[in-house]
Amino acid sequence: MKEIKLNLGCGKDIKKEYINIDRIKLPGVDIQHDLNKLPLPFKTNYADEVILKHVLEHIHKHQLKDFLREIHRITKPTGKIYINVPYFFSSYAVLDLEHENFFVWQTLACLCSAELYNYLLEKRFVFLEQRFGMLSHIPIYKEILPKFATLFPKFYERFLAKIFTCDEIQHVIRPIK
Repeated sequence: MKEIKLNLGCGKDIKKEYINIDRIKLPGVDIQHDLNKLPLPFKTNYADEVILKHVLEHIHKHQLKDFLREIHRITKPTGKIYINVPYFFSSYAVLDLEHENFFVWQTLACLCSAELYNYLLEKRFVFLEQRFGMLSHIPIYKEILPKFATLFPKFYERFLAKIFTCDEIQHVIRPIK
């Protein structure tokens, strides 16, 4: 059986073998849908993989929890969800005036950690991976800084993030069903 892969909020980043969804009908977009309009147009347990690359910052602030509940609903129990968000201290976070949400290391981690505020989404996800990322092509920024920041996130955020800023936080999560 063929895996169903969704590329939500794809913009111009059209991916082969994915269903590409965006609010604007650009070339390559398979389904035109505003992700701020819930429910999403998919059945429960529909997708094996969901990509949300720089999407969550555009979801209306008052709907972010409901949107993530929808992602939980449409993803199969064995599915993976790939999320990239701009890091709060990065200029990419504030560059786009449509950004409504801002993210630090623990913002999404609160969804799956007992020590953090897991009541926000009733512990619906488990983290498989989390790391800082850079959009730069300079090796020290692209490789070394994100690795250091990922190894020591609290130290990085408290003492270094305002000077040596990573661009994004990358997450891989799975629904708990």
